[in-house]
Amino acid sequence: MTFPNIPISKIIQDPRLQVRTRMSPDTVADYAERMHEGDTFPPVELFDVDGQLFLVNGFHRLRAALKEGWEEIAASITKGTFSDAILAACRGNRENSLQMTREDKRQAVALLLADPT
Repeated sequence: MTFPNIPISKIIQDPRLQVRTRMSPDTVADYAERMHEGDTFPPVELFDVDGQLFLVNGFHRLRAALKEGWEEIAASITKGTFSDAILAACRGNRENSLQMTREDKRQAVALLLADPT
């Protein structure tokens, strides 16, 4: 399956969708090095909420792409509500290779509880 390249400048990194309590500089550096060497990564995941593209999965990949000077990144895009985006962010961080810390899990629960819908 082919995913479109999206200008990074159009991607909104809303802290309400960041389940991780902190970024891992080592992971960003590793991803950037691998990107520089030509490794292929899964597309970042975006939610289209009323025409705005919110990042829900791939914060470390996006940071690495920026470090490498990329202006675009492959992305999967799903239309939905901001509440849908919160659910996707929480779900996505359970499934990727960077282990969630206990604090990250608490953050995910807090995001879900704070959603007014």
